Amino acid sequence: MCSVALNREGGKMAEKPTILVADDEPEALSLLKDALEAEGYCVKTALDGNEALEKCRSVGCDVLIADLKMPGMDGLKLSKKMKRLNPRAEVILITAYSSLESAIRAMRNGIFDYIPKPVDIPDLLKSVRGALKKQRLSTRRAQLIRELSSVNRELEEHRRLAEQKSIQYQKLYQEIVSNIPSSILLIDRDFKVVSANRNFLEKSGTQESSVLGRSIDAVFPSALLNTTRLLQKIEETFETGEPIKGGELTYTPPGLPTRVYFYRLTPIKGGGGSVDMVMLLMDDITERIHLSEKIRQTQHHLASVVESASDIVISMDAEGRILTWNSSAKRVSGFNAEEVIGKHLVTFCIDEERGEMRSMLARLAKGGESIQNVEINLMTKLGKPVLISWSCSPMRDDTGRIVGIVGVGRDLSERRLLEAQLIQSAKMVSLGVMAGGIAHEIRNPLAICSSAAQLLVDSPNDGNLQKKCAMKIYSNIRRASHVIENLLKFARPSGDDFSPVDLNETLEETLSLVEHQMTLQQITLHREFVRTLPMVTGNKNLLQQVFLNITLNAFNAMPEGGELTISTGTNSEGQVEIRFADTGCGISRENLDKIFDPFFTTMPVGKGTGLGLSVSYGIIQQHGGSIEVESELGVGTTFTVKLPVKSRG
Repeated sequence: MCSVALNREGGKMAEKPTILVADDEPEALSLLKDALEAEGYCVKTALDGNEALEKCRSVGCDVLIADLKMPGMDGLKLSKKMKRLNPRAEVILITAYSSLESAIRAMRNGIFDYIPKPVDIPDLLKSVRGALKKQRLSTRRAQLIRELSSVNRELEEHRRLAEQKSIQYQKLYQEIVSNIPSSILLIDRDFKVVSANRNFLEKSGTQESSVLGRSIDAVFPSALLNTTRLLQKIEETFETGEPIKGGELTYTPPGLPTRVYFYRLTPIKGGGGSVDMVMLLMDDITERIHLSEKIRQTQHHLASVVESASDIVISMDAEGRILTWNSSAKRVSGFNAEEVIGKHLVTFCIDEERGEMRSMLARLAKGGESIQNVEINLMTKLGKPVLISWSCSPMRDDTGRIVGIVGVGRDLSERRLLEAQLIQSAKMVSLGVMAGGIAHEIRNPLAICSSAAQLLVDSPNDGNLQKKCAMKIYSNIRRASHVIENLLKFARPSGDDFSPVDLNETLEETLSLVEHQMTLQQITLHREFVRTLPMVTGNKNLLQQVFLNITLNAFNAMPEGGELTISTGTNSEGQVEIRFADTGCGISRENLDKIFDPFFTTMPVGKGTGLGLSVSYGIIQQHGGSIEVESELGVGTTFTVKLPVKSRG
C-alpha cells in the first residue's frame, strides 16, 4: 500500500496520488517508476493489460500510464475497461508508433494525453500533474453539482412548504374573516366592494353576488353616506395611507331592524407601499348601547335609592376618606357633601371614639369581614353628638382588590327615645303589679307611728314611754322613707349615663320593693351572692328594671308559692353572671323561643303586657351582655344574665 504523507507537526495529510504504470518493457517501466516516485507519487506497475486491470481492481489508481501496444490487451482497451471500473481515473497513453489518427482516436475515448516515445520525463510529469488537476477539478465539480442539486432540492422543498403554508394562511385568513364578529368590506380605488365577510352579509340580509363588484354608494343608502361622510373618508384613507377612526354608524337594512355600528377605515398597502384597498370594519354595538342605557338607568335608580334612604349611606376610599355623602347623612349631621368629601370619617366622630372608628376602618381595608351594628357617635355641625349604629363592608374590584369601604349608619336617637318610653311604660306596669305590696310597706310603718303617737297623747308624763314611742316613730318614718326613696329611684326615667355598678347592691334594692309580695305569695328567697363580685359598667336604673322584671315573672310562675334562688358570680369568659332559678310551672318548649318577643305573654288578658322580658333583653344587649333561659315544665325556670365587667369604652 502507498504511505500517507505527514505534515511538519506530524499531522495526517491526504494520501499520495496513486499512479499505475503499464508497459511490457521492464526497463522503461522501471525508469518511469523511479521518475514518478521521485515526485512523491505512489507508483504501481504492471507488465501487461490484464495485470494492470487486476491492480486497478485491487488497489485502484488516480492516473493510468499505459503503453498503447502491449501483448494480450493494448493500452486503449485497458483504458476503456479501467474507465468502467473507475470513471474518475485519468489515462495517459505512450507509444513509439505515434500518428495523428491514433491520437485523435485516443482523445475521443476519454484519454487525457497522448505522449510519444522516447518519453520526455518532464513532459510526462507535466501531463501527470495536469491529469491530477483535472481529476481534482472534476471531483470538485461533481461535488458542487451534488451540493447544488441538494440546495435546489431544499429550495424546492421550501418553496413547496411556503406555498402550502400560504394556502393554509389564506384559508385561515378566510376562516377568520368569515367568522370574526365584525362586518368587513374591502373597497378598491374605484370605490367598489371586492370582498364582504359572512357577518356583513348576515347583518345586512344580502347575498355575496349582490354586493361584490358594486359601488359603495349602491350598498349603503345615501343618507348614511352623507351623514357619516363615508366616501370622503375612504378617499382620504387612499390619499394619506393612514387609518381613520370613524365613529358611530346607524344602518337599517331593508326589512331588518336598525343596528348601530362603530366603524373604522384601514388602508391595505401593496408591495410598493401604495394603498391598493381600504378595509371598512364595522363593530355592532347595538346591544352595548342598550346595555349602557340599562346600566345608566340602574345606576340612576341605585343613586336614587341611596339618596332617598332614611339611613346614612356613605362611601369611602380604602383610607377612610369620604367619597359620597347622601341626604340622610346631611340631615343627621348638618354637613353638606361639599364640606365632607375628601375628609376622613374619623374627624366627624367624638374624640373618645375616634380610635375605635379608625381601628374599624383599618380592619376593613385589610380585608376584614363586614362589621355590623357598632355604635359610635357622630358629631354634628352644631357640635352635638348623635349616636349612630354603623354597619360597614369593604368594596372590591373585579380582581378582588379592596378599593373602598361602604358605610351605613342608623340614627339611634329616636330609637333610644322610644326605648326609654317603653322602659318607662314597663316600669309603670311593674309598679302597678307591686302596688299592693308597696302600699303595705308604707301602711305598716304609718300604723306603728299612729299607735305610738296615741300612746304619747295618753301618757304625756311617762318619760320612758315617750322615749320608746319617739324611737318607734323615727325608725318607721325612716323605713317608709326608704321604701318611697327606692320607689322614686325606680320610677325615675333612665338616662344614657353609664357608670360603675355594684350588682349585689342593685339586687338588694330591687328585692326591697317586692319583699312583702314574696311573703304574701309564700315564696322563699335564697340569696347566694359572691361578696367580691366585680363591678360592671352600666346604668343602675336600667339593670334594676331587668332584675325586677325577671323576679316578677318568677312570682307569676309560682302562684301557690315556691322557692326563688338568686345567685351572683363570675364565669370563665370574664363575665359576671346573675342567675334567677324558680320552682314554678316552667315554660313549654314551643313558647321558649318567643318569650323575648315584644307583646308575647301567657298571662290572661289584662294581667300582662308582654313587654317585660322584651325590654329586659334590649337593656342587656345595650350593656353588651346576654340573657339565657332554661326551663322544664313542672320543674322550674332559670334565667341567667351575663354582663361583661367592662361593657362600654
